[in-house]
Amino acid sequence: MPRDQLNQIEIERNLIIPLSDGAELSADLYRPAGAGRRPTLISFYPYHKDDMIGAMNELPRRYFASRGYAHLLIDFRGLGGSSGRAWDTMNPAEGRDGAQAVEWAAAQNWSDGNVGMWGMSYGGISSLKVAAEHPPHLRAIVPIEGSIDIYQDFLYPGGCLNFLGGFGAWGSMMLAMNLMPPTNADAAGLWYEVWQERLEHGEPYIMPWPDHPAYDEYWKVKAVAPETIKVPTFIIGGWRDIFPHAMPETYRRLGGVKKLLMGPWMHTLPDMAPFEPLDYLAQMNRWFARFLRAERNGIDEEPPVTIYVQNGGGWHHEHEWPIARSVERRFFASENRRLASEAPKTDGHVEYEGNPIVGMAAGLWDPTGTGVGMPMDQNGDDSRVADVHLRCA
Repeated sequence: MPRDQLNQIEIERNLIIPLSDGAELSADLYRPAGAGRRPTLISFYPYHKDDMIGAMNELPRRYFASRGYAHLLIDFRGLGGSSGRAWDTMNPAEGRDGAQAVEWAAAQNWSDGNVGMWGMSYGGISSLKVAAEHPPHLRAIVPIEGSIDIYQDFLYPGGCLNFLGGFGAWGSMMLAMNLMPPTNADAAGLWYEVWQERLEHGEPYIMPWPDHPAYDEYWKVKAVAPETIKVPTFIIGGWRDIFPHAMPETYRRLGGVKKLLMGPWMHTLPDMAPFEPLDYLAQMNRWFARFLRAERNGIDEEPPVTIYVQNGGGWHHEHEWPIARSVERRFFASENRRLASEAPKTDGHVEYEGNPIVGMAAGLWDPTGTGVGMPMDQNGDDSRVADVHLRCA
């Protein structure tokens, strides 16, 4: 077992977590050096602990291990180093697998039985899915920039197909992720058996999507109901992320102890954001210390909502979401390129000559979380969109 002398942590690679149906999850464990039972954190992803997500999570798992936590990074079944046939994307069974992993971790001699989960994007989604399964030893979660309904929040937002982001960027990336062999090629050759099973029985996430363009049962069963989650939940989201509505909506629907932090970030970890970077690890550490270690650090007594108000507003604390003093207003397209507070009395149509450069300032979603593509000043886009000819029927 290698020991990191600088941080005094011990690392165990490729631990096997048995599941009830015979599949095995592969996990890496980072924990403080020496014997002792520790509160335990889990991150659960389809993005391969031995390459992509492992590299992105290296700092966080060292951070928590050096602060007294045991930290597991686990591959989904049928992905990375884990055996079995992968579930289709966002399948509720991912949550059941994760719940078994929580209970397995709680029973190990390095765990004190208090388990938390956290993750970004799919890792945030898996945290919510596992919490909805109510594993007895799960004490708290921190979902970051995730979704509760992948159809509504990402693949068909507003009923429109997100072809470039859903199929093009993320779908094509997962096509490779679903089919790749384990990165860790063990001397015994088990990696090859896992890979052959994957090639023979696996189906890339993207394959069934064209057969389900409507919001049918295929998608409905994949949605998470936040109302069912009972453990303390700290939601972290970004206004410029791909899930700017999903995170506040999740917070609104949660019961029990909850907290919301919304910053001006894209789909990236808050400390890597080019604008208003935030030490999210310190915030998570306070949350887990409160609910896994029972430390009275005051985080659950602070205003539960912290939001960044864009265009010069800065950081604000609120006591609820939606904000009680907010007023919702609806506007309708009208003549002379104006917005009206009432719907027009007559039907009409707009003749518009498409301009391919409209939208270039709106930003570019970055599926790998580097923060590239921040939105720019969109006044130019607004003026080009507004240049239409309205004819009343």
